[in-house]
Formats: sequence, C-alpha cells, structure tokens
Amino acid sequence: MTDRSTNRRRRSIRTISLASSAVALITLVTLGIMLRQVSNREPSLRTDYVAIYNADTLSLAPTDRAFPIYQQAYAILDSLPSSTSPEYDEAIDERRRAFDFMLEASTKEQMGIELPTDPDTPPSLLQAENAYDDDLVHHRAMEVFNERTEAIFKNGDTEAYLDALLARIRIGRHFAEVPWPLGDGFLDGLTIASAVDIMKLAVALPDAVTSDRIAEFDRLFRHAVEHEVGLDTTILRLWFLDVVQWSFDGNGRFAPRGVVALCGDGSLAQDPPLDLCFSALFSTDRDTVVDVGLATLDHLETRCKTPFFAWNGPDQSPAERFLNPNRLIVDSSQTVLLTVMTDPDSSHLIAQQRAQILDATLLTLAAVRHRQSTGAWPASLDDIDEALLPEVPLDRFDGQPLRYRRTDAGPLIYSVGMDGDDDNGRPARNAMDWKPNEERDEALERWPERYDGDWVLFPPQDDND
Repeated sequence: MTDRSTNRRRRSIRTISLASSAVALITLVTLGIMLRQVSNREPSLRTDYVAIYNADTLSLAPTDRAFPIYQQAYAILDSLPSSTSPEYDEAIDERRRAFDFMLEASTKEQMGIELPTDPDTPPSLLQAENAYDDDLVHHRAMEVFNERTEAIFKNGDTEAYLDALLARIRIGRHFAEVPWPLGDGFLDGLTIASAVDIMKLAVALPDAVTSDRIAEFDRLFRHAVEHEVGLDTTILRLWFLDVVQWSFDGNGRFAPRGVVALCGDGSLAQDPPLDLCFSALFSTDRDTVVDVGLATLDHLETRCKTPFFAWNGPDQSPAERFLNPNRLIVDSSQTVLLTVMTDPDSSHLIAQQRAQILDATLLTLAAVRHRQSTGAWPASLDDIDEALLPEVPLDRFDGQPLRYRRTDAGPLIYSVGMDGDDDNGRPARNAMDWKPNEERDEALERWPERYDGDWVLFPPQDDND
C-alpha cells in the first residue's frame, strides 16, 4: 500500500508539474504574442502640428520676419572665441555687429520661424524644433546684447539706451513665439530686466527721459500687464497633443514604437525595448491622458493669472493628482503627462512676481511723469492725474493698493510681501516668495531675517541688499 500511495503521489506531482509547465509555456507564448502585437502598434499621426505652427509664419512677408536677421547675429556669435579668452575682448567690432543685427531684428513684427515639415510623415514638433533650438546661442546672444546695452548707458547716450531696452522686450516676445518650453521664460526674463532697468534710470536720472519716451514705455508695459501676465500655454498644448499622437495608436492604446521614434530620429522601423512593451500592457488609454493633460494646462493658466491673495484652488495640478508613483508596474503612458508637468507653484510664483514688477513699473512711470509736469514727486497716489494712472495696481499678496510713500530720497513703492504685514517699506530679501500658509508660517519662524519685511519694488533693490 505504501508503494502504491507513493507512486500515486509521484504521478500526481509529475502531472501537476507537467500541467504547470504547460501553463507557464502557454503563458509565455501568449505573453510573447501580446508583446509582439504591442511592439507592432504604430502611432496614429493624423495632425501635422508643425504645419499648424508654421501657418502664422507663412502668412508673413519675408521682410517682416525677424528670424533671418537673428541668424546673421548668431553666425557672428558662433565665430567668436570663448568669453573667457583674451581674444574675446579684442572682438569688439564683431560683438557690435551682432548687437546691431539683434536691434534690427527686434523691429520686426514676428519671429517668423518656418519649421521643416514632411507631407508624407508629419514630423514631431520636438524633432522640427531641434533643428532650431540652441539654448547656449540664445543665452550668449543676450549676454552680448546686455553687455552692449550697459556700455551705451555708461557712455551717457540715454536715447540709444532706451532703444536697447525697448528692443530687449521685443526680443523676449520673439523668443516666446518659438515652439520650445523655455520661450515664455525668455519673455519673462527680458521684460522684467527692461522694467527694472527703466526704474533704475528713473532713480539715477529722473529728468533725463522725455515724456514721449516714458509714454512709449508706459504703453508697452501696460500691454504686457493686460495681455502677458500669467503663462501662455498655446505652444505647450501643441507640444502635448503632438506627443500624444506619437504615443498612441488609432485605437487609443499606448504605442511604444511611436515613443521610440519620437525620442530618436523619427523612424518607426526601430523595435521598442521589451520593458516598454510590457508596461504598455498596463497603460492608461489616450482619452484619459488627453483629458488630464489639458486639464493640467487649464489649471496652470488659471493659477498663473490669479493673484496670490485670490488663489483658493488646489496647489497640485490634475497631472500630479493623477500620477501614482507607488504603482507596482510603471504606466508608460503617464510619461506623456511629463510634457505638461510644469511645477505649478514655481510657475505661479514667477508669473505673479513678474506681474507685480510690471505694476510697480507703471506706477513709477506715472510718478516720474507727475514730477516732470509739477516739479515734485507726488505726496500720495491720489495726487497723480488719472490720465497718467487710470487705476492704482493692487498688491498681489493682500489685494490692497500697492504701497507708496514719498521720502526725502524720493518715492518708495512696495508690497507687503509674503508675511502679509505692512512694515512701512522695511525690506526683506525674500519677501517676494509666496508660499502656502503652512510653509509660510514655517519660513517666517525659521528665517525671519529673509521673509519678515516688505518687498521693495522702487527704488529697485540690488541682489545683495
């Protein structure tokens, strides 16, 4: 009996083992077939987003495009030695020529870049933009431009200096038209740089700028407040929708082959890696990703246009709430959302800081024009003619009018800053850094010397103040 029982157990174990092996083999074969099917999914490239971007450029006459002129400046910059080398200082004529080309380009209505396209296979915006994008060239161009602008100021040529400040703002607008995520950052940086410099000029030489030139800057900055405060996500939306169509097939399923092509040379012939195909089996569908992505951009736009005191929405974006970092298996389709994963806290902070500086600049220009017409700085904002200051800008931290005081040294314009208290213009170095309530309280407790005080906007504070 014992031998028979043992034999039966052995046969049962053998049967179970064979069955398990068969199941494993079938599973592996099935998985292999599924992975091959996933690997063969091709993206549904229905929309040529490059052509959509190019439409504005193609409507321009060649003589109205700034980009060909910028290219002449870039060609000169490419030929320059390193800025740390002795030869760089000797190339002053070349740097002036590059500056002059950029000055000329700034007079054009639009940037006017025409990205390369293919009538048979729409290229991705990423690949088309790579033919243009050279971040180092942009930064070097602005270094040369700012260097020359500073030299003009030191030489005492106020009119040429003002022309350069105006040009710098227009250059920022041109860079913001380029289909790359950093474009809006250039617009912010160059506009604010010009705003701060015009305020510094008002401190140093309050009578040196004619009323007509002040009115010109007033119109420019007022346009920026009305139309450019916040974050323009137009190009980000094109980027996102373009990445989506490369990442999903016609049935809305994640297509690893398209992702590999998007990150490579655009060819769909290359097989995707096995791990990407495996994770695609568990990916989120296209419609859900699109809904979350567009909602994220809506949230970002709304938040960036909302003053700090009025923001009551969620700090996290829809994409941040949707992503699950604790998933056992990575959802590859969620990486598509990284296209729109701009940090909402940082974007909100930068947008509203920029807006507040522009507000203060308009207030400063109105005070300068009042001084030119009356011979004295206004004692209060009520003294300024409504034609010069149609409405007093609000403090974006507490919703009250921006603070103004006339001192023996001249006007003082400030915001209460992060702590929300009016400290009569006593500056704090990081007072402009808005934080959610719990983070604000901690920052004030740990670093009162940084945050407990006001954000002084005029006269502009040096970084070391």
